[in-house]
Amino acid sequence: MPLRLHGEAAPVGTSRVLAVTEAEQSFTFVDVDERPLPSLLRGFSAPVKLEFPYSRDQLMFLMQHDADGFNRWEAGQMDERLTEALRSLLQNETLDPAMVAEMLSLPSEAYLTEISDVADVDAIHTAREFARRELASRLFEPLYQRYMTYRETSRQTPYLASAEHFARRALQNIALAYLMFSERSDILSLCLDQFDTADNMTERLSALASLINSPFEEKRGLALESFAEQFRDNPLVMDQWLVHDGRRGMNISS
Repeated sequence: MPLRLHGEAAPVGTSRVLAVTEAEQSFTFVDVDERPLPSLLRGFSAPVKLEFPYSRDQLMFLMQHDADGFNRWEAGQMDERLTEALRSLLQNETLDPAMVAEMLSLPSEAYLTEISDVADVDAIHTAREFARRELASRLFEPLYQRYMTYRETSRQTPYLASAEHFARRALQNIALAYLMFSERSDILSLCLDQFDTADNMTERLSALASLINSPFEEKRGLALESFAEQFRDNPLVMDQWLVHDGRRGMNISS
């Protein structure tokens, strides 16, 4: 749409550069027949922080239709309000850990496929993985603090099948899963330690799952072999091993 500022004789192109030279300044476009949806700072044209009250529907529209690649990408970024809400939950130690763990759990790909008008499996997987990695990066510190606190409690407290222990382990394990997205060697060491020294199957299987989803191919292979060697005579446990081994995309040996 050709753009014309108030006071100009004729429109000047479909994109405009506005020179902001004062603390407060207004620019009025004329001959606009309907409410516009602006695509701002196109091409990352200015290294500034800009806040604009886009709705979710508007961001979705920009992500699908904006001709500017940078703004299209920017429209698809995770809402900072979600990150801050989850950060607040993680930092509030008065909340039930099981509830916090559930809040950190994203909908499964199967569920997202079920509720989608078009079941684009690849797109759903990509979007979900993007969200997990974004949350892992933005919430690294509170996730790390919660994990270290609960892991130390697990070390010092014998396994007990109680609601309190289940809740603590649930948050501990989902925190570890997120932390492993960092691909840091120190986090890998924490994961391997939990796998090797856990006194219950829940923590051990959770550590194994985090290894399976990591890029540490050698370590996850060794972990699967160690698990199979230790529990090969337990059919129920080996069922879980088969599930995890299948997830790494390898042929399952008999």
